[in-house]
Amino acid sequence: MDLAHYRVYRQTAVGDWAPMVLTDKTTWTDTGLNRDGKPIRYYIAVTDRAGNLSASTPVLTATPIDTVAPAAPVLLVSHRSNTPTSLKVNWDMRTEEEMRNGATMRLYRSTGDTLGDNPELIATTSMETEPTSVYVYVDELPAFDGTTYTYGAVVTDAAGNTSPISAPDSVTPDSVSPAALTGLTATPRADGVVLSWDAPTESGVHYSATRVVQRPDGTTGYDSTGCADAVDPNRPTALPNAMLCAGPADGETVTFTVVAVDEWANHIPLDQAPTVTTTELDNRPDDARGDDTGPLTAHMVGTGGRLEWSCTDETACAGIAKYRVESWNATTNAYEQVASGTAVPCRTLHTYVPMQLGQTSYFRITGLLADGTPAAVAHAAAARGAWV
Repeated sequence: MDLAHYRVYRQTAVGDWAPMVLTDKTTWTDTGLNRDGKPIRYYIAVTDRAGNLSASTPVLTATPIDTVAPAAPVLLVSHRSNTPTSLKVNWDMRTEEEMRNGATMRLYRSTGDTLGDNPELIATTSMETEPTSVYVYVDELPAFDGTTYTYGAVVTDAAGNTSPISAPDSVTPDSVSPAALTGLTATPRADGVVLSWDAPTESGVHYSATRVVQRPDGTTGYDSTGCADAVDPNRPTALPNAMLCAGPADGETVTFTVVAVDEWANHIPLDQAPTVTTTELDNRPDDARGDDTGPLTAHMVGTGGRLEWSCTDETACAGIAKYRVESWNATTNAYEQVASGTAVPCRTLHTYVPMQLGQTSYFRITGLLADGTPAAVAHAAAARGAWV
C-alpha cells in the first residue's frame, strides 16, 4: 500500500542511465527505437509515498529486430605491392565493422569502365571465410595488359539486410613503363644531395632514386639508402620534382639515377635510366679526413642518432678504461663532449647523440687509458635530411 511509482531507466549510447518514465502501472512501452539490432538495457526502481527510492532491479537487456540496411561499401582498388599482376580491393572501416559483426560482402567485377547489368561475382567474404580477411581482397589477374576492370560490392548484415551496391571503382593496369626522365640534376648540400628533374608527361607516378655503386668485382650495384621524397607540398618554395638522398657531406664523388614508377610498379631498368654525377660537400673537421686506421671502429645506425663503436683488437684496447664521445661544433671549430662511459671489453657500445636537422653531424670517439691518455680514436658521421 506504500507504493507510489515505478521509475524506468534506460542506458544511453554513451553508457549513462537516463530516467524514461514515472508510472504507477506495471507495464510501459518504449517506442521510437532504432531498428538497428543494437542491444538496449533497462532497470526499474520503486518510490514509496514518502519519496524513498528502492534498490534497482537486475538489468534487463532487449535487442530490437534489425531492419536497417548497411551503408553501401566504399571500394579502393590498387596494385598489390611486390606482385606482377595482382590487385588489392580495400573497403571502408564502416564496412569492415559490419563484417566483424557477422556481415557478408559480395564482390563483383566487370570488364570495361562500367559495372554493367551482369557483373561477375568473384568473391563472397566474411569472418568465416578462409583465409579470413575483413579489410582486403586480392584479385589475381592473368596479366596487366591494359584491360579496364570495374569493381562493385554489396554487404548483407547478420540480420539479412542488404546494402545498396557500392559506387564502381575502375582501374586499367598495364605493363608499360613511364618514359625516362629528362633534365636530371644534382645539387650537393650539407645533408646530402638534392636530385631534381623535368616534370614527366605521365601523371600519377612516383619516383625512385638510388646511388650507382661500382662493386670491387667490377659489377654495378644500386643503393637507395637515404633517398626519399623530401618535398613538403605546404611550402611555397618546394621543388615540384625532387628528392633528397641524405648522406654525410664527406667529399665523395657520387652518381645517382632516378626512375618514374607508375601505380602498377612499372619503371624502366635502372641501367637504362639517366644518371648524374656530383661531388658532395666536404664539411668534415680536419682530423676526420681520411679513414680511421686504429683498432677502434665506429658507425651511425639509422638516422635516429644511435652511435655504436667497438674495439677490434683486444691487446691494443686492453688498457682502455673509458670512452669519450664528442660532437663537432662548426661554429666554434671545436669538439664538444656529449657522452662518456666505462669501457667494456669485447662488446659493442652505443649512445644516442644529437642530430641537427638539415646538416651532417660529425662525432669523435676516443678510448682513454686510466690516466686519461688517449689510446685510440674513431670517427663517425650521419646526416639528418630536411625538406627540399
